Amino acid sequence: MNPLNATQTRIYLLRPASFAALILPLLLICACATSKPRAITWKPVPAEALNHPLTLPECLQLAQTADIRVAEWRARRAAARAAIDASNEIPNPRFQPSWEDIGLHPAGATLFSSTYLISFPIFYWLTKKPQVDAAEAEARAEASAMDGDLRALESDIGSAWYELAAAQNKANVQRQLQHEASDALTEAQAKRQLGLISQHELLQSEAEAMQATADVESATSAARASGLTMAFALGTASPVVVQAAESDGLTTWTLSQSAASPAPQLSSDSFDALPPDWLIDAALKIDPAVPKARASREAAEAKLALQKVNQIPLADTGASGGMKHEPEGWGKVFSLDIPIPIFNWNRGAVKQAQADLLAAQAAEEKAHREVTARVSTDWQSWLAASHYDQSYSHPLDVARRRLADEAHELFQAGQISYIELLQARRDRDQAALAAVEQWQALMIAHWKLRVDIGQEGFPAVTMANIIDASADPGAAKGGR
Repeated sequence: MNPLNATQTRIYLLRPASFAALILPLLLICACATSKPRAITWKPVPAEALNHPLTLPECLQLAQTADIRVAEWRARRAAARAAIDASNEIPNPRFQPSWEDIGLHPAGATLFSSTYLISFPIFYWLTKKPQVDAAEAEARAEASAMDGDLRALESDIGSAWYELAAAQNKANVQRQLQHEASDALTEAQAKRQLGLISQHELLQSEAEAMQATADVESATSAARASGLTMAFALGTASPVVVQAAESDGLTTWTLSQSAASPAPQLSSDSFDALPPDWLIDAALKIDPAVPKARASREAAEAKLALQKVNQIPLADTGASGGMKHEPEGWGKVFSLDIPIPIFNWNRGAVKQAQADLLAAQAAEEKAHREVTARVSTDWQSWLAASHYDQSYSHPLDVARRRLADEAHELFQAGQISYIELLQARRDRDQAALAAVEQWQALMIAHWKLRVDIGQEGFPAVTMANIIDASADPGAAKGGR
């Protein structure tokens, strides 16, 4: 038998199996890559859920479970968990076939050799633990960041609810003032016919009535705009005008419920009191910014440990083993691929990781100080708003109303002019509107302080509870 033919027969038998071993995995990968992702069915808040006056807890529940918002949170959590899974993966072995065909074909002689190796990074486990530690710390930081987003959402929705309620109150006050201006115009017209007031005073009364009507339309439009803004913040996909309920729907709450010490008694000299220590401690214990910064610092520490391990690149060491075929027969093959750390000792990456750790340590301390600063500011805002409401806003509203009533009596008795009566009514109207604005400022300051120390007044929710309790929009087929 011709040796050339025998060698060619062996080549023919070996090559199909080798090509099949390479092509089959590629076909499987291509099949997975061409599969279509799941279609998403979005479920925005229906308009029917917003067709009645809403309390603050109802608004918070709708906002927290809005479909797009939950989908974004679910994606962020899935990405963090995927990073942990990726860090736990064991690297794949590599199949390395090679063929050589060298010889003098015209003379009937040929040299054919083939090698089949399986290689694997045998020291991959040296970097596995710091990689997993870094991924887990980054996942904790992301979870805390999402909790921070949830608290920011609670603060924003609460502030928006009180702004909406104040806008509705302003519109109601303006309607009341419009009725009074209309009654005053009727009275002025009657007095003009009797010659008790001048034509100028009658024109002044007509202008006051027209301005009151314009103010009603402006306040009503502002309330509708606030309602539309709230509707889209709650997660609806169609324009709906939301109305705030007469009560925020929260249980009675005072600062004294958060600690054994009683709430401070507000007096004329207490509006500049510093926040108590227990208030700052309570905020530091629950504010997500603190654990987020801590987890980011832990991730930086793990990354620094990883770069120090990579200074001696044992993790890049690979071992290969297999069989080699030549015309004389088969033989076993074993080889090592060991990098020699002569020029690159990974110093740059280590220094970068050290800088990142320093930045993370500074960010952790900064988070503590920012929480302290925010709570102190919110405390001062609440204290000042409470003091102003008790000492000035409400008493001024009552006093201006009483002065307006007395001015009307004095005018009837002929002791003051009609212009003076109109000025007293303007002062009363301004005081009434200022009282509504002060109520808004007080309630928003009150709400922000409650969010700071976790005393919202209804059952607390966590990001995990919201995501797990909400349906996955990608689970159902079909979509908009």
